[in-house]
Amino acid sequence: MHRTRLGNVALACAAIDDVLARTLRAVAVSIVGAGTGASRLLLLAVPYLIVPTAVVREAVARTAR
Repeated sequence: MHRTRLGNVALACAAIDDVLARTLRAVAVSIVGAGTGASRLLLLAVPYLIVPTAVVREAVARTAR
């Protein structure tokens, strides 16, 4: 699947979807379960989003070469 252009696009879309789903779940869980510390947990969600995005971007760039 990773040997065709369409396969690369499908894998990239799946990776992005996975990152977004995990991020939204983390934000929802932190808001519901945090009580008074929700703002701190929301601030921690930012690196949780940035790091996987950077890793996926690099992996997609390597795959596209």
